[in-house]
Amino acid sequence: MGLRKNQRNLTAAEKTAFVNALLVLKNYVPSHMGLASRYDDYVQVHMNSMMVVPGWAHRGPAFLAWHREFLRHFELDLQNIDPTVTIPYWEWTINQDPTGFWPGSPFTDDFMGGNGDPPNSKVNSGPFAFSTGYWKLNLKDNPGDPDYLTRDFGTNVPTLPTMDKLQVALNEGVYDVSPWNAASTSGLRNRLEGWITNGNPPNNTPPQLHNRVHVWIGGTMLGMTSLNDPIFWLNHCNIDRQWAIWQLLHPTAQKYLPVSGAPTGHNLNDKMIFFSGGPAPWPDTSTPAGVVNHHALGYWYDTDPTPPY
Repeated sequence: MGLRKNQRNLTAAEKTAFVNALLVLKNYVPSHMGLASRYDDYVQVHMNSMMVVPGWAHRGPAFLAWHREFLRHFELDLQNIDPTVTIPYWEWTINQDPTGFWPGSPFTDDFMGGNGDPPNSKVNSGPFAFSTGYWKLNLKDNPGDPDYLTRDFGTNVPTLPTMDKLQVALNEGVYDVSPWNAASTSGLRNRLEGWITNGNPPNNTPPQLHNRVHVWIGGTMLGMTSLNDPIFWLNHCNIDRQWAIWQLLHPTAQKYLPVSGAPTGHNLNDKMIFFSGGPAPWPDTSTPAGVVNHHALGYWYDTDPTPPY
């Protein structure tokens, strides 16, 4: 079983191994979809998932299940490069600072790199700086977007998600509620994703949890191609961990809803959608029902109460 750890507890060697695997996937592993690299396959799939209505992966029940499967495929690709690597999670509710720098911050020169610099928010530090020659953005939301990674910490919302907002989500007694989209006003999925009520964000209400992390970081993380910022994986890994925690807190609750009534790809036994036309990024017949148990997928978290040896 692969152990996913809090990024603040990674050793220097573990950080280096994770970063190096990302760089190899980005620069040297061939695409399965005719793109520049295998890393770009994931950027393309995520962008495609957000360009259709209803979306495959967002604003609906499959948000957590779809990204769980998505992360696992990505992790397995990293492990083909280095079997010791797993995706770490970023527990963003603790040790916050508007500059992005605090004890245990992922935004260090030896890991995720720092904030963007004015006037263009370009990230000039760390392994994903454009100047390294190893992190060019090949896929972009718009042709005029920069080829380099950008960040703008705290400009769009002043703070990262807080523990009280996370606790509200974890206190939800059901996974999701009708009408099974961004208009749902309760349920774990809606609150973890960050909509809370209808809109984007609703009625000028600041986004929460997953969405808030994207907005706080800003820059590249604001777009459909947000995977171009590697911090994407650490954010989603933490969201995935919260689903696992919620299941432990609510052992009698249905782990996924609905069984039916949601758009195609979002019902319990639907085949989730990862591509439509063109080469498939991976052969897959996964369903939400098939991914509710993360241990069965081959990984566990350092916060799981009993390691699944």
